[in-house]
Amino acid sequence: MRPASSARWNLFEVVLVYVVIYALGGAYSLFVDFLFDRFGEGWPDNAGMMFFVASIVVEAVLLLVALWYVVAVRHRGSLREIGYTSRAWPRQVATGILAGLGIFALVYAADTITLWLTGPRQGPHPLVDLVSAAQAPRELFFPFLLGSLLVPISEESYFRGFAYPALRDRVGKPAAMVLVSLFFALIHLDPWGFPALVLAGLALVWLYDRTESIWPPIIAHALWNTIVTALTYLH
Repeated sequence: MRPASSARWNLFEVVLVYVVIYALGGAYSLFVDFLFDRFGEGWPDNAGMMFFVASIVVEAVLLLVALWYVVAVRHRGSLREIGYTSRAWPRQVATGILAGLGIFALVYAADTITLWLTGPRQGPHPLVDLVSAAQAPRELFFPFLLGSLLVPISEESYFRGFAYPALRDRVGKPAAMVLVSLFFALIHLDPWGFPALVLAGLALVWLYDRTESIWPPIIAHALWNTIVTALTYLH
């Protein structure tokens, strides 16, 4: 594995990957709007939610493919360079689980304080709506697929494994940790959750830097999302 201080890719590629995936997501949304306008009459009530689920799946897969292309094909590197390593696997799992519990507690506390200061959240959140609409545990399959698998893998691979090393090479560890965590929080478009997401981002990027592996942040992120999904369903 290459030294932690050296990334083959650059900041332009980091931004380009995000812009391309974001643009494809926007094109998908426009296509879905067109389908609803032309053919949506008579479609089931959950059609919009199913298109949302499909969009998350497609974006996550495309993001992972883009990262593989930049790292392994364009720069002839290895995915080990963004942290996909199998060394000390039991320790990585244990670290990820403990970190996930800690991050959940941190996010819960930050959210509680933020909402106490600002009042309740405004506007819908599609994934929360999907969980809240579940009438039976089997209907949580898609929320768990997204929140506990695809989103943690794709977001951690991009923000911590891909964006952070490129920033770290240019501005140093502390500034890179702050910048990538702000970026992570901003793309969620949740003003009420912004402070909690920044703190979670800092914890995840510190975990990645400390372990030099992407698996503990993925496991921590997945556990955090799993707990939130379960509590939302049980609420």
